[in-house]
Amino acid sequence: MSENVTTDDKPVHSKSHVCCTCGRALDPEQDAVVYLGYSERHDGKPGPGWVAALCAPTPEQMTIGSPCVAACRQWADTNGVDLIPATLADWLGESDDDRIVLEHGGRRCHASLTTEHSASSYGQPVVVLPDGDPLGTTDWQINGWQLVEATPDQRAELRNAGYPVDAEGVDHE
Repeated sequence: MSENVTTDDKPVHSKSHVCCTCGRALDPEQDAVVYLGYSERHDGKPGPGWVAALCAPTPEQMTIGSPCVAACRQWADTNGVDLIPATLADWLGESDDDRIVLEHGGRRCHASLTTEHSASSYGQPVVVLPDGDPLGTTDWQINGWQLVEATPDQRAELRNAGYPVDAEGVDHE
């Protein structure tokens, strides 16, 4: 489970990652990590909608490349997805202040919390994923979505709308 704490209303991120291909724990301060983005953001802003963290090639693999990156590229080819280089800032959601960052299945996405979507009713905000689909509170819980990054105000809005998030942004199991 991701843990986020705030200091002076500025997020401090848990820097640990999990490779979305093999599931190995990654520390970007000690491990070589490759970030690949895909899908456009539904709000039309620049940057990838989804970001995958992958094991980078080890020194022994430099001539053949990382098997994790190769598996991700094969998945993208099979599914007709264009991969683009991404950064740690994209992974952490530091490049844009008005979005929240969610994690699901070892991949992170930049989502919006809005009342402007048709799934929102009576002024209750709804989470909208990069493809424009809403993520309701039930789907959030059943499918194991986790909040990685949000402002204190966004966390409060999520809680008030029924999403399982406490004041620090940690998901309830």
